Amino acid sequence: GAATGTVDTANGYCGAYRDSGEKRHIYRRYFRFVTSALTTDATITAAYLHLYVSGGNNVNGTGLNVVTFAGNGSSAASTDYATARFSNGTTINRTYAAVLAGAAYYDFTFDAGGLIWISKIGNTDLGLRDTNDCTNTDFGATGAGNYITTGLYGGANPPQLVITYTLPET
Repeated sequence: GAATGTVDTANGYCGAYRDSGEKRHIYRRYFRFVTSALTTDATITAAYLHLYVSGGNNVNGTGLNVVTFAGNGSSAASTDYATARFSNGTTINRTYAAVLAGAAYYDFTFDAGGLIWISKIGNTDLGLRDTNDCTNTDFGATGAGNYITTGLYGGANPPQLVITYTLPET
């Protein structure tokens, strides 16, 4: 896995590929959602990451995984993109083919293990990684790879964390 990276806030890439010089490129996404309004009394029953995908490439059929992210507490710095800051996979995933059917929002539905990642008292920090990145698996021949381009914060199609919850009756 990568030890360091370059923070790029202008593009919404996520994926992995090998260029013609045999250099491997890994693109990871970081998402911060303010979820403190839930309060500690909330019972979270469902959630999904609502992610706009505007394009991409699917060569070897792997997928994308939503993972937890342990950032530095304020914003993503280049050292935060090291593998140690991103968890290694989950059952919250979609195949590239499933999210490259056309420019649209796609949902990554959280399982029970993912629901506990949602903070009721602060921020919920999530990452998006290519499956090959999560499993430390090589991702194909020279010039091969997968990636998606996603919506950005402040743009026309920002990422959204949609949470279903209940509060106790008073």
